[in-house]
Amino acid sequence: MVSVTVDCPNVIGFAKMTKKLPPTMTIQKLRLLLQRAINRKSEGAFSHKFSISAVSSKTPDVVVPLDNDMRDLFFYSVENGDTIFVRW
Repeated sequence: MVSVTVDCPNVIGFAKMTKKLPPTMTIQKLRLLLQRAINRKSEGAFSHKFSISAVSSKTPDVVVPLDNDMRDLFFYSVENGDTIFVRW
């Protein structure tokens, strides 16, 4: 399991959350999980398509878009301590 922080800067008052995810989870499944979790926390913020990107804790200057729904987290080298940003 990989422990990541999820941040949604577009939602005012959104508190970052920590999720433990399997590295074999596809981006498509991650997208569904994030949509449910953020909708629950922000009372229906999602009504449009959103983008997901990852920022490594080792290289915070590099933002990697998680844009291929068929790839998994391991492909994008998501590790413990990384941050996943959700934007739309």
